[in-house]
Amino acid sequence: MLAVALVYGVNKRETWRQVLVKDGCAPAEKLIAAVSELHGREGCKELACFLDELLQRAGYTAAQP
Repeated sequence: MLAVALVYGVNKRETWRQVLVKDGCAPAEKLIAAVSELHGREGCKELACFLDELLQRAGYTAAQP
């Protein structure tokens, strides 16, 4: 949930449901895609790396820049 909240906070240009929700939940592929996009944003590199670590600890392959 922390990853969902942080990605939502950074992605204000789109609604969080469009970015993260599929069939009523936030599947890993949506989170990974959102974090991958953060790697390309100015000023978001540190947050993206932190979220990569959270995803890895949860057992998912993290986004790579």
